[in-house]
Amino acid sequence: MSATLDSKAEWVARVLGVAIPPRPGAERAGTGPGSGAANGMAAWTAARMTALASLKLLENAFRAMDEPETDPAIILLRAIQANLTAAPTTLAQVAELENYVTNDEIIRSAEQPNGFGFKVELKTPLLTALAALRGALQPNGGRP
Repeated sequence: MSATLDSKAEWVARVLGVAIPPRPGAERAGTGPGSGAANGMAAWTAARMTALASLKLLENAFRAMDEPETDPAIILLRAIQANLTAAPTTLAQVAELENYVTNDEIIRSAEQPNGFGFKVELKTPLLTALAALRGALQPNGGRP
């Protein structure tokens, strides 16, 4: 996909939650199956999907309470979901995600014990996957 199509596909994934797969033959050099970038992206995708599932579980628990006071919390959980870029393909996007996951107060709050009987873990798995993706996107796989 071109840079314009990449940004549009990213917007659709972030805002609408629908991933648009690349067209056949549109893969960039170094991003095909088995490449470091593909492996890094697979790690990010898996970590992101796990995070989204945990956030959705927490959102559903709030919704089941059927209390209007939970609406602001639901909005914040949805904001986290929207901010986890589906396919960061540049080092700048990875850095932005690392900064967001590391420093955002909403993420810290979402990881707090919730009383619903399940743990929401975001920082560690997401940052681990982002580190793998960062290394894969760097020239020479991050090796000197």
